[in-house]
Amino acid sequence: MMRLDKYLAERTGMTRSESRKAVTKGRVMVGGMVCRKADTQLDEHTAEVALDGTPLAGAYQAFVYIMLNKPEGVVSASRDKRDTTVVDLVAADFPRRALFPAGRLDKTSTGFVLLTDDGTFAHDILAPKRHVSKTYTVVLDTPLTEQMRTGFAAGVMVAASIWSLLLPAMEQAADMGRWSFVPAVVGFWLGIFFLLGLDRLIPHLHLGSAEAEGIKSSLGKTTMLTLAVALHNIPEGMAVGAVYAGWLYGDSGITLAGALALSLGIAIQNFPEGAIISMPLKAEGFSKSRSFLYGTLSGAVEPIGAILTILLAGILVPVLPYALSFAAGAMVYVVVEELIPEMSVGKHSNIGTILFAVGFTLMMTLDVALGA
Repeated sequence: MMRLDKYLAERTGMTRSESRKAVTKGRVMVGGMVCRKADTQLDEHTAEVALDGTPLAGAYQAFVYIMLNKPEGVVSASRDKRDTTVVDLVAADFPRRALFPAGRLDKTSTGFVLLTDDGTFAHDILAPKRHVSKTYTVVLDTPLTEQMRTGFAAGVMVAASIWSLLLPAMEQAADMGRWSFVPAVVGFWLGIFFLLGLDRLIPHLHLGSAEAEGIKSSLGKTTMLTLAVALHNIPEGMAVGAVYAGWLYGDSGITLAGALALSLGIAIQNFPEGAIISMPLKAEGFSKSRSFLYGTLSGAVEPIGAILTILLAGILVPVLPYALSFAAGAMVYVVVEELIPEMSVGKHSNIGTILFAVGFTLMMTLDVALGA
């Protein structure tokens, strides 16, 4: 039930005082009869009310829900002293409603914002405990190209090879004096030959290439693209495993922070690596879930390689300098054989080189800052 003056105010946009004056002057009819009492109670859903002989048609709405396409420069708020708000955009059409945005977008963002005066509904869709999922679409002014992704990954891997693997390998062999470089050189070349052998044996297809590498196989294009990325994830997993193996045995000088720095750097560059598989597959018509699955599977060998390396820690620690430099050689092989050519494909651009430098400095900073 609702008072007649409130009903009029919400249906016509008049103030409550204006509604009361209209009622007392006999301008309002309820159920076909003139009503002069502003406090008359009526059923807002079924009442037949007319103002100046014009029926107030339509069912009463207890709450309103407005789908607004928020333009850039407008803030997601009910009121703001400096900027236009999303409520300001519709206030003239809903003068008696206490509207607010259920959720928000940044001032510079554009897109869907829900406005309502239903507090219970807003709580149900916004409260974390309700677990209402939301999907946001991001459109970049500059597309994330293959050159960017491979350049960044290459920078991270080169820096990790130097600061997290080769330098610690030579430090581990410091008791060899002027020959401390020998384990690093031997292990590095073993890693190069190991990846060279895998490259020759495993059937795989690089993105943008029409000819598969490795032994001849009837595997599909998607599978071989996945194997190409998986192939260069093997040394990354080995690198993480070798560093953690050295830390677990405690006498190698490798700190937990240093191991975490390497893991974090590798994890960061795994995002663009997964995108190398997922995004082209999505563009070719694969579903989102299937594209995501192939991108995830391409990196599955990395934790497997790390775990196997850690399990072999008892064997590796005595030859840890060789193991660290072995992983470095394998990573450098991947960078030179795969990533650098891919970051140079297409129209000449410096963006791949710049992202290489970004990845390199990020990994170097992480290793020095966390590994100290």
